Amino acid sequence: MSSLISLRPVRPQDLAEVPQPDQSLDGTPFPWQPGDHLSLIGETGSGKSTLAVWLIKQRRYVVVLRTKLDDIVWPVQAIVRSHLAMKNLRLDRIELRPDRKPVDRRRAELWAAYRLAGLQGGWTVYTDETWFVEHRLGLTLEIEDLLTQGRSQDSRPLTMALSAQRPARISRFILSQATHVIAWNVEPREAKTLAESTSEVFGALTQTLDLERHEFAWFHRPSKEIWRGTWDQATDKLVGHLVVVEEVA
Repeated sequence: MSSLISLRPVRPQDLAEVPQPDQSLDGTPFPWQPGDHLSLIGETGSGKSTLAVWLIKQRRYVVVLRTKLDDIVWPVQAIVRSHLAMKNLRLDRIELRPDRKPVDRRRAELWAAYRLAGLQGGWTVYTDETWFVEHRLGLTLEIEDLLTQGRSQDSRPLTMALSAQRPARISRFILSQATHVIAWNVEPREAKTLAESTSEVFGALTQTLDLERHEFAWFHRPSKEIWRGTWDQATDKLVGHLVVVEEVA
């Protein structure tokens, strides 16, 4: 799989195979249903991308919107390269990787991908750096619209998974729309921002997470429950436990 991709706007024929709704994801602390948006919050090196790869492997129809260069091998079956790569090819997964093109071009390309996935529904759309997409590309309102409208597609809801280094770097609305909020150890002031969008217990818990073990906390908004754990490379499973309030106090 080449690490250099000639990116162009996604066309309708690239998403020719309309995805069917995913089933609940097995192996997660809480059910991750289609239409359940997800936020991942943690500094560089905390383990966000590792967990994102694990999650994405469980979904069939995924659009990965990459805004930075890295060595991560995403579990995709097809890459948007050029018109030749799309010839006679039915895609299950699509990877978009902006390189060093002008920002206005990248904005158009990313929005084309968001829009098509949103129109079709059924996709899980992962964005690797929400701050860049919001503030550098100016797509905050577009993302907020998709978060709201995606759930209204009863037969094929859109699932958004948004990653950011710090909760203060993304809009409060985006964070509040996440059914699942996954966070690693963050600074005290960032923990306060996180607590305002989730719960005080969750915000306080992030201060106790072990960075070296890439430990994270998972907040499930519907139940208000919190799970604490890590991804175990040997078993390729999540290992941890539900948090008792006294554990954080």
